Amino acid sequence: MIRNCETCGKEFKTRPSRVKIGWGRFCSNKCRGTWYSKEYGGENSPNWKGGPTECKCEICGVTFFRTTSDVEKYGGKYCSRECADIGRRVKRPKYRCKQCGKTFIDIWYKKGQDRLFCSQKCMGEWYSENRNGELATCWKGGPKKYRCEWCGGEFMGRRSRARRFCSLECCNQWVSKNYRGEQHHAWLGGLSFEPYGIEFDNALRELVRERDGYVCQLCGRAQGKRALSVHHIDYDKNNNVEHNLISLCKSCHSKTNANRYYWQNRLNGFIGVIYGMEQLNLEIGG
Repeated sequence: MIRNCETCGKEFKTRPSRVKIGWGRFCSNKCRGTWYSKEYGGENSPNWKGGPTECKCEICGVTFFRTTSDVEKYGGKYCSRECADIGRRVKRPKYRCKQCGKTFIDIWYKKGQDRLFCSQKCMGEWYSENRNGELATCWKGGPKKYRCEWCGGEFMGRRSRARRFCSLECCNQWVSKNYRGEQHHAWLGGLSFEPYGIEFDNALRELVRERDGYVCQLCGRAQGKRALSVHHIDYDKNNNVEHNLISLCKSCHSKTNANRYYWQNRLNGFIGVIYGMEQLNLEIGG
């Protein structure tokens, strides 16, 4: 379905099922954010509470601004953490960084938790120098020699993770040989090789794509150079009525090969939105 973006006016494709439930109004998240910022920003927001509140620090007397929610939650008594520490009589300990030697105060101090480093950078540098390689507490002897199960070549790999193949190519070739046909866990007796019904021709497939606005009904991707696949919802290749067919991109179509009961129920929901549940039940019943 072709729609005009409510923000920029640009034409874009979307699913009819999205339009029916009130979606499909904007061509991108950027346009959606711009529209909501304009229509629901500031005083137009349902959560508007009057804007920033002027406060006066109880320690140094400086005037500062805080949001209404911060004032309700924290009181708006202090302009900074230093003033808050004085007002609450909190004494934060001083530490010396183990890496750079700099003295610092732990602003997130909790009793019994001592800080060793002034920053994440110093901590990373110290661990790189003192807990790397053989100095690491989890050191297990370094890389281990493995033999590829496909080509028989030797290669080095981590001990913490056993390796079976020297490359992704060898892994793919081994899987192609050992997990295909009847050896595959999803083998259903060769259903994919059964012929389609005579009604399932190019004209019917194009009719279904046009009905769906040339958009994948799962992810919303528009049709490109490659035509969208037309999927049989109940997996019966001879049931070629329109409400049993739906447009899917290549990626989404491949997902429907597993967990068929789940995908059948979910895709029937999309068809119910397109045709209307009452009409769909009448057609199936008739």
